[in-house]
Amino acid sequence: MAETTVAEGEAGTGAVTAEVGKPTLLDGATGGEATDESKPAFDPNAWMEVLPDDLKSNPSLQPYKGKGVDALARSFIDAQRKIGSKGLILPTKDAPPEAWKQFWTAIGAPEKPDGYEFPKENVPEIPVEDGTKEWLKNTAHELGFTKSQFAALWRRYAHRMADAISTLKAQQEQKRDENVKALRKEWAGAFDQQKRLANLPFEKFDPDGEAISAIDAAGLSHHPAVVKFMARLGRNFAEDEVTGGGKNQSFTKTPDDANREIDRLRLDKDWSKAFYDAYDPAHAEAVKQYNELARIAHPEPVENPVLSMG
Repeated sequence: MAETTVAEGEAGTGAVTAEVGKPTLLDGATGGEATDESKPAFDPNAWMEVLPDDLKSNPSLQPYKGKGVDALARSFIDAQRKIGSKGLILPTKDAPPEAWKQFWTAIGAPEKPDGYEFPKENVPEIPVEDGTKEWLKNTAHELGFTKSQFAALWRRYAHRMADAISTLKAQQEQKRDENVKALRKEWAGAFDQQKRLANLPFEKFDPDGEAISAIDAAGLSHHPAVVKFMARLGRNFAEDEVTGGGKNQSFTKTPDDANREIDRLRLDKDWSKAFYDAYDPAHAEAVKQYNELARIAHPEPVENPVLSMG
């Protein structure tokens, strides 16, 4: 029978026993953590001590002396984030222009402004002067735009300008229609005549069409004030074929002409007496004259036209 002994305890106290000369589980282990009083405390500079001398003295590592490897690791991660995937370091805000130029060129900016191109595919045509295009190229190069950024910006600008031009044209056409409608209402039956008179000065003094083209380009060819002024001027230059031939020129009265004629007749004492006196021999003629003028002055149906009282 093998000899037994009490392991790490006294017999009869519940301690585990084992045969002498045989190992036991967790042999020699105690309930507390083993300590080695002879082990030195952690030295944060230890990682630098194992480096070669040229690295130990490198100025880039001196800020981390005594801080431990974790500080160096954090610094490395931050540097990688700043460098980026291409290994480019973003210049500081106060970096010289040359540093920024090198950076822009490295990420895709052309060496010179002429390196930019205006895309044509899926880009609407808009009126742009050559000088404006050169300014855009120079400005983009000064700001460090890449070729793709410049192309994208021009494409968006062209679409925006095309939409603005389309909207402006629609507004101009609407305004032109409103102006024509207003002139038709004002001139009534004399509209075609007044239109002819308004164009007469250009036929006489603008054979090449430069003046009328400039007026049209400025959006004034249908402006009521301009058209009415030219019609008055044209009336002074009217020729026989405009008025029906012969030396006695006669014009179709406009509503304004008719109103002025009515005002003139009312100041005529003889006409007024005949108009208001139903027994005057000239009464019927005066009423007829007034009604004809009233129909011209008021193209819309007159609710209570003047009727003969005789």
